[in-house]
Amino acid sequence: MKNKKLFLSISYVVLLSLLIAGAILFSKPSNNSIIPQRNSLTEENLNNGILAYKSEINSKEDIKIVNNRQKLDLQASLIENMNGEVTIDISYKIEGKKVNKTIDTSKVPEIRNLLRFREKFKKGYRIDKILVNDKVEKLYFYVRGREDNRLTQTWLYTYNLKTSSTHKLFYDIGDFSDFNLSPDGKYNAFAYQNNLESQKHESIKNKVVIIRCEDDKIILNGDKDVNGKTIGQDSGLYIYKYDFIKWENPENCLLKQISEIKDGSSKVHEQNVYYNVVENKIKVK
Repeated sequence: MKNKKLFLSISYVVLLSLLIAGAILFSKPSNNSIIPQRNSLTEENLNNGILAYKSEINSKEDIKIVNNRQKLDLQASLIENMNGEVTIDISYKIEGKKVNKTIDTSKVPEIRNLLRFREKFKKGYRIDKILVNDKVEKLYFYVRGREDNRLTQTWLYTYNLKTSSTHKLFYDIGDFSDFNLSPDGKYNAFAYQNNLESQKHESIKNKVVIIRCEDDKIILNGDKDVNGKTIGQDSGLYIYKYDFIKWENPENCLLKQISEIKDGSSKVHEQNVYYNVVENKIKVK
């Protein structure tokens, strides 16, 4: 009987100790209790989901490369994400190293919604091709916007392969020709038609632009040189316009000179002339 009472007493003490220890344990705040459980729909997860959605490719369009070189291996594409944002993604090799770059709207604002606008208006809004000038390690390309009766909003950009920098060089509305590099790559020329009334001869342009590629300076714009002076004759009786034909050598290009009498008679005379880009002189062929 005494043993039974002793056993019960010991059991009571042990049980009481366990109850007290348990009460202390549950009353003590846990370090983990101050960290809220993360919900699967937190702001961080939501932002990550949005970024993942926007990074998905909705549309991809490869851009034609002109004058590409095996050592450069340039590739370029227009990429539209699910949010409608457009970038130009390019990859190439420079000094034996592979380079991947993205040109976004902070550098070329005109590509914003480019593919959606083309789908809506059925014409214009494109980058047809990119010209490689490996002599100066630069790219040249048109960004074409709204097109109206063959005249298109056109921006000319250059991209430096070494510095990965992009610059806008020129803008006008017209029907633009392809680029024409001089044999030594020092100059890039193009022509365009910007006058609807002059489109009787659709193949003839009426403005020539020549760029010095080393510093991307425009040395000829229409009939004006780098200093804004008229090239060739300036009799006051005629209006002179020019179309680009071809490069004859690194310093001379062949132009079609179109002269119109200012009396409004619409009489037009055409002849081929040489333009020396170094001497800034016109010579009759």
